[in-house]
Amino acid sequence: MAADASKFVLPGSPNWYCSTVADCSLSKIYAFGARNCVYLLDVSSATPVFEGQLVGHAERVTSVSFTKHKLHASFLASGSDDKTVKVWDLETKLALLEHKAHNAKVTCLTWSPLVTDLIISGEVNIP
Repeated sequence: MAADASKFVLPGSPNWYCSTVADCSLSKIYAFGARNCVYLLDVSSATPVFEGQLVGHAERVTSVSFTKHKLHASFLASGSDDKTVKVWDLETKLALLEHKAHNAKVTCLTWSPLVTDLIISGEVNIP
């Protein structure tokens, strides 16, 4: 699958990338947001292996967070400038849930370390 990663080389653009939009799962899958996608790399060995991408946001991905609960170890949440939060299943690469209650761009999110199905997200709301 490493050969397929070459078609996903992203040119530099300060408007599309946030270097802090990244997280690593309990199973050593590294996810990072770039443009309107989430890219996945298996970092369990010395050489990272491209595992695919999660496509579904209409605008820039601004935050990603893996659940830290073993029961849902294959779940990732992502937030976007499109005002949505999505929960993804890494095995199928499909969005399981979409939260559309934000009124502005989602700027941050994290999975609760105590409650298995709670995601906390925030937005920018500048008057």
